[in-house]
Amino acid sequence: DKKNECIAEYKCAKFRYAAVSNIQSMLYNCYRLGEKLKNTHYVLLPVHEVLINRTDYVEIYDNAPENEKMDYGLYLGIMSFADKLICDNEKNLDGANDWEKIEINERVNGYNYAKQCLLDAWNKRGE
Repeated sequence: DKKNECIAEYKCAKFRYAAVSNIQSMLYNCYRLGEKLKNTHYVLLPVHEVLINRTDYVEIYDNAPENEKMDYGLYLGIMSFADKLICDNEKNLDGANDWEKIEINERVNGYNYAKQCLLDAWNKRGE
């Protein structure tokens, strides 16, 4: 009974976790493959396709010190990937019913949380 009373909270948490998990797994797999992805800014192809459309990020990557290119590629690539996922989800808000809007908003909250975690980690690197 208690679980049924809180089912909406569980579902919202599930959508947030799915979004965070999506970003985390993409970051993990890009990092795991490391040097093999040197030609694609150290990120997997779906992330690379998004990253190359962000000329501001590509310029930052190109100007990064050679020994930090992997870090810059991972950070900028995953941030651009998260931005795309947020944008894609927000596009679906117009035609969504009430529950679908909640689901989309919770996913967007999860992606924003993942981005904030990446930003915090980026700012603390080297400490």
